[in-house]
Amino acid sequence: ERAAAPMPLTRPSHFSLLTARYPREHGVVNNAMALPDEATTVTELLRDQGYATGAFLSVGLLDKDSGGGQGFSTLDAASGKYQRRAEDTVSSALSWLEQVQDGPFFLWVHLFDPHIPYAPPEQFRSPEVATVPDVTWPRLNRIAGENDNNIPAEILEQAKELYRGEIAYTDHWIGKLLEGVERRAEPEDTLIVFTADHGECFENGSFFEHSDCLFEPAMRIPLLI
Repeated sequence: ERAAAPMPLTRPSHFSLLTARYPREHGVVNNAMALPDEATTVTELLRDQGYATGAFLSVGLLDKDSGGGQGFSTLDAASGKYQRRAEDTVSSALSWLEQVQDGPFFLWVHLFDPHIPYAPPEQFRSPEVATVPDVTWPRLNRIAGENDNNIPAEILEQAKELYRGEIAYTDHWIGKLLEGVERRAEPEDTLIVFTADHGECFENGSFFEHSDCLFEPAMRIPLLI
């Protein structure tokens, strides 16, 4: 109930998950650094014990150039600076699961949708934001510049509502993923872990997103096992 991210940035936090080390220990302290080859990941340990290993990642920050592919026989990530929707990532992961032979497997599925830009698909938007523009960094910067570096309450509420839509959409595809896992493996023999690399720093002025925020909304994360 009190899980916290080691750092509110994508690469440092994810590599702490994979190595069980703090960022200053595994060596990645920003999103421009790659995980060193000498770091040992849980994936490498499981691979050496005969596990099939697959990673399906929704953002290019975690592609093979990041070092996050250590130990994965299959690494399927969005390319470059682009992100892809949960539907595409989950569908690729399920296709991989169907091809994996009997035996243990380690599957890492990373979903990026509840993250700026907040742009949920139409069917996951509430009526309050059905026609509201997506919340992007350029739009936020423009609005802040017009309001003494503050985000008006109306825009904040719109952003939070769009964010909820992104969560609802992601939740839908997590359900599809869990259904696929249950078809492939016995539930009582499968360990499922749900967590995040950071939260979002709503209602903290210029720390609106998460990258430079150490307030609780950015640092506190879910952890379900």
